[in-house]
Amino acid sequence: KGFLFYAEFNTRLFFFLLFQKKDILLANDLDTLLSNYLVSRFLKKPLVYDSHELFTEIPELIERPLVKRFWCFIEKITVPNIKNAYTVSPSIAAYYNERYQTNFKVIRNLPFANHEKKAETGIDPKGRKILIYQGALNMGRGIELMIDTMPLLDGYIFIVIGDGDILNELKEKVR
Repeated sequence: KGFLFYAEFNTRLFFFLLFQKKDILLANDLDTLLSNYLVSRFLKKPLVYDSHELFTEIPELIERPLVKRFWCFIEKITVPNIKNAYTVSPSIAAYYNERYQTNFKVIRNLPFANHEKKAETGIDPKGRKILIYQGALNMGRGIELMIDTMPLLDGYIFIVIGDGDILNELKEKVR
């Protein structure tokens, strides 16, 4: 659990990656970056960093300053040396680019706007627009606010896919 989980996970990941055939490495968020980074350096293989959130600012770290400092240290020694990196929003890319003089790109997972014709999904027979949250159900992700907001949005439904610390609270809030 906790720190030891990540230490063991990264040690195992390092040795797994070290002995796998590969042309390129992809680190999916900061918690996999160190092992990918070390293997990349050791084997001189290109590394791509996918930072799909500002990991050092997640709610799980705010109340744990020692753990947060550890992740900030990992970020500080690895991120400035990564040539290929992307994230989910311009604000996160700007943060990394300013802080570490990097060249983060933005890849967004958003549908294109099509104002001329309605998409028929087959999911909602009433033709409402569907908002989907997929990911960890933890504090600080805005899910509670979305649930509070839904009665104000006519013609929309909200689907939550995931699991986490606040799953039962969210179910109760919806009830």
